Amino acid sequence: MAHVKGEGTEALNYYLMAKDIRRSFNEKFYSEAEKTYGCQEMNTLALAFGMVPAIDEAAVVENGRALFELGSGDYEFVVNLD
Repeated sequence: MAHVKGEGTEALNYYLMAKDIRRSFNEKFYSEAEKTYGCQEMNTLALAFGMVPAIDEAAVVENGRALFELGSGDYEFVVNLD
């Protein structure tokens, strides 16, 4: 929004803060080796909020699907990456 309002410096500050939040979140919760945040809910939320590294999105979706299949199987796991 700051960029739209022509406030370039403020926009850059928000961009850098978001980048730092993503890095910190992933350092704390993401297993790069296993391509998971540890549970179905965390994988889904990380995908929904754009926290997953772009290169790993498909692997995280598959891990979420695998975790879901371990459950009751009463629900369909759908993630749209478009």
